[in-house]
Amino acid sequence: MAETRDQPAEPEPTVEPAPSTTAPPPRRRRVLPAAIVGGVIGAAIVAALSWAWLRPELDRSAEARRIAALEQQLTRLAAVEGQLGRVGALEQQIARLAEIERELGRVAALEQATQRLGLLDQQQGRLASAEQRLAQIDANGRRLGTLKRRFLRWQGLQNGTVEVLTGLGGLAVLAVGTQLTSVGRLPRAELPLATVLAVAAFGPVTTI
Repeated sequence: MAETRDQPAEPEPTVEPAPSTTAPPPRRRRVLPAAIVGGVIGAAIVAALSWAWLRPELDRSAEARRIAALEQQLTRLAAVEGQLGRVGALEQQIARLAEIERELGRVAALEQATQRLGLLDQQQGRLASAEQRLAQIDANGRRLGTLKRRFLRWQGLQNGTVEVLTGLGGLAVLAVGTQLTSVGRLPRAELPLATVLAVAAFGPVTTI
């Protein structure tokens, strides 16, 4: 028994496995799809967790963007309100300018009316002066007519007086010549000649 214990045990012959030409067992095929599904599920979980973690940040950034867009819109609205205020002020100024133009038109019409009134006043003054001139001419004409009538009356009186004196002178010459002829101092043939000469001698006096 002791000898058997002290003797080394003989190594068992190793049997080399023969190269297998058969397909892998079906367990390996099942492991690969399970790993892929597990990876996909893990990736989905990681994506879901990352989305859950990033969503508030995204929401905050979206809110910030919305707030910035609203602020921009508000600034634009404020600018538009300012422009509208300017437009309103411009409309008021335009209305004031239109009123000023109307007032200027009225002033121009009043100036034209005053000019026309001034021209009418001038025409009335001229008419008054013309009437006064006509009145003066009428008065002077009447006065001239009166003077002419007086002059003609006086001239007629003078002419009558001259004619009477001429006749009286002729009669005087004829009477004196007749007396001289009866006495014999004047020939009878010279008596008519002396009478005619005496009457003709008063002619220049009549002309004067």
